[in-house]
Amino acid sequence: MALLVRMLGALSMEIDKIYGIYSFPKSGNTWMRHIVSNLIGCENAYDTVPDVYSDNIWNNPVKINSDNVVFYKSHSRSILANAHGRAFEHDHIFYIVRNPLDVFLSQLNYVSDNVTSDQNICVPIASVDSVLQAGNLNLFFGAFCVFGTLQPKFADAGNWFENAEFWKQKSEANPDRVTYLRYEDLLENGVEEVAKVAEKIGVERSRVEFAYQQSNSQTRPNGKFFWKQKSGNYLEYLPLELVHRFWYLNQDRLKRLGYADLIPS
Repeated sequence: MALLVRMLGALSMEIDKIYGIYSFPKSGNTWMRHIVSNLIGCENAYDTVPDVYSDNIWNNPVKINSDNVVFYKSHSRSILANAHGRAFEHDHIFYIVRNPLDVFLSQLNYVSDNVTSDQNICVPIASVDSVLQAGNLNLFFGAFCVFGTLQPKFADAGNWFENAEFWKQKSEANPDRVTYLRYEDLLENGVEEVAKVAEKIGVERSRVEFAYQQSNSQTRPNGKFFWKQKSGNYLEYLPLELVHRFWYLNQDRLKRLGYADLIPS
């Protein structure tokens, strides 16, 4: 009964601001959920920034200053305007993009037995290392080159290119409404990047360094879901021949999306 009262109260509550956290799968979305949660002083990142695909995002609004605020996470390649029967407009969207070759390997790990044992993958995968040892990396990399994803049934996300290109265009057209963040910049200059998020959501700069460091401790690489959490992981797994092939096929799009440095000097 208490839960029902809480849910009904949340549905009737006036929401002052709505923020979306978007990314292609395996690009740092969960990391950003922890960052946001720590910025506003909430303990549970998954309650603070619920998953729009599985959670009712209206159940747990949070307070920032005097505002009732809703955050949610999505992997959509378009802007959501309705969730769980309620239409809405965003105050701001944060999009995280990650090097597509690191995304490929992280997706491969995610669909393997090491994390999810994704039943939509027809070829059994014990782990990324087992794929490498069996000499089957070309098989999966070829699929990623063709489809731009290893999860083609996740239609909402589309492929890496169309996802990143949509949000790049939106951020350029309306930077006051969409912030385009690079995963690699979050690793290298995390405090400065998180400060951009804090400013948009109305949180004092003094909380930024703590929020960044705390989120890092909460999402430490564990060899499973938080697999590597590094930039340039692809250089340790992919032969340069495959990297060059990917670059040759996609160089104009990669340059536009901020990955002109895909080929090591």
